[in-house]
Amino acid sequence: LVSFIVSGVLAYATGSYWALACGTVLTPVLLLTMSFTLVPYRPRLTLVEWRTFSSFLGWLSAGQVISALTWQIDLLVLGWAMAKPAVGRFTIADNLSALPSQILMTPIVGPLSVSLSLVKDDPPRLQTAYLQLMSMVALTGFPTLTGLALLAEPFVHVALGPAWGNAGEILRWLALAGIPALLWTPFNTLALATKRS
Repeated sequence: LVSFIVSGVLAYATGSYWALACGTVLTPVLLLTMSFTLVPYRPRLTLVEWRTFSSFLGWLSAGQVISALTWQIDLLVLGWAMAKPAVGRFTIADNLSALPSQILMTPIVGPLSVSLSLVKDDPPRLQTAYLQLMSMVALTGFPTLTGLALLAEPFVHVALGPAWGNAGEILRWLALAGIPALLWTPFNTLALATKRS
C-alpha cells in the first residue's frame, strides 16, 4: 500500500512512468526511516541466541531466495519479452492484486501466528488454532479476491483512470490466481511456529 501511494504521488508530481521504479526503491527506505524515527534502535551483532536460529536459518534463507526469485520472475520474463507499456500494466495490476493480502492478511496472520507458537506443544489445541487461522484467512481473503476479480475493470478505471487500458483484465486474472496462494499463508505460519520450516 505504501509503495502504491509513493508511486502515485511521484507519478502525479512527475508525470513519468519512472515513478513506478522510484516508488519501489523509495518505499523500503521510507519505511526504514519511519521505523527508526518512531522506535530508535541501534542493532548490534551477537551470537547469544545462535542455537535458537541455527535449526531453521538454512531452510528459511533458501526459502527466501526462492520466494524472491518466484516473486519477480514474471517481471523479468515480461520485461524481456514484451513492450514497456504492457509490462507497466502488468506491474500495476500485480501491485493492486497484492493489496488485499497486505491490508487484510498481514494484520490477521501476525497475531494469530503467536497463538500457534503458544500452543505448539499441545497437538489438539494447535490443530484448533491452525483451523481457526485457516478459517479467518478463507473468510477474509477468498471473498475479497473474488470481489476484486469481479470488479477489476471498474476498480482500475476509478483508481487509475482510463489510460491504464487493459490493466483491469490483468488484475482480474491475478486476483483469481491469488486465491490458491491464500492456503500457503497459514501453512507457512504453522511451519515457523513448530520450528519445521
